[in-house]
Amino acid sequence: MGFQPSNVMTKAFILKFVELFFVFIVFLLFRVGRGGDVFYWGAGPQLVTEPLPTTTTATTTATTTTTTTLATTTTTSNAAFDKFLDESEFEQKYNDEFVSPDPYATPELFMSERAENDLIFGILASVGYFYITIVLMIGILMGDRQKFTMFLFNAFGFLFFIAIGSEQIDVYKKMPTGKSKARGMGAMAILTSFTFLVDTVFSVMDIMNGDED
Repeated sequence: MGFQPSNVMTKAFILKFVELFFVFIVFLLFRVGRGGDVFYWGAGPQLVTEPLPTTTTATTTATTTTTTTLATTTTTSNAAFDKFLDESEFEQKYNDEFVSPDPYATPELFMSERAENDLIFGILASVGYFYITIVLMIGILMGDRQKFTMFLFNAFGFLFFIAIGSEQIDVYKKMPTGKSKARGMGAMAILTSFTFLVDTVFSVMDIMNGDED
């Protein structure tokens, strides 16, 4: 086992190169799809349209003939957006010139549980498989022939990308903005899943026939 130039022209390496090209496009759509910023998998952070709950505290003192109100205070409860770092820790870790000093304390933004799950799964598929495909390509160049491992990566690659692509298109059906970008992003993920499907079929054939090339 070792590097051989002929490994570049093998069926497995060519398919992995095509998959890397498609996965890289999906990754770029995610990373810089919103004017150079991240275009979230799923709905992403949404503005809170309903007013936040308020708590009113009143203290009164009563006598036999009169009632006197001493103090009335109104506070806004928003414990979900507490600071992750205090000011001193933030100044030591980040540069205020480029980063908002308190980006997660804004009460107007909210991510649902489904949006968070979509984002995590989308990152797993687009970023994770970009790295995995590079590792597999290096293994093929070095003469690695792990047929069952390759089959598992290809099969799950198909399932992951067709799932996240379909979810991205479905989520943005009722969104007021970003529909065209989401459809393009989802369609590209689905196309990428088909490349893994083709590779999965060849992996099954290699396992059944015992091919080494």
